[in-house]
Amino acid sequence: HPALAALEAHQQPQVADYNRTAAERFMRTLDRHLAEHPFIALDRFTIADIVGAVGLDFARLVKYRPPEEFTHLARWLDDCRARPAAKVGV
Repeated sequence: HPALAALEAHQQPQVADYNRTAAERFMRTLDRHLAEHPFIALDRFTIADIVGAVGLDFARLVKYRPPEEFTHLARWLDDCRARPAAKVGV
């Protein structure tokens, strides 16, 4: 991403493509899991949900959005962002 060019002397687009493909493969699996479960690890909100939501929010830094086809992932992320601590940035 151009915003990170100052931090990386030699950006390699093929690395970004490889990483995006791998991440979206995992997101597809996670989307299928979230179709039947409200959270990532247990039947309640855990650190796994926090790490996942923070990771996807961090991806916005490079203007990445998960594909729209991952509707269960989007629902889960919206639920995470709606939590009181997320709203105040804690």
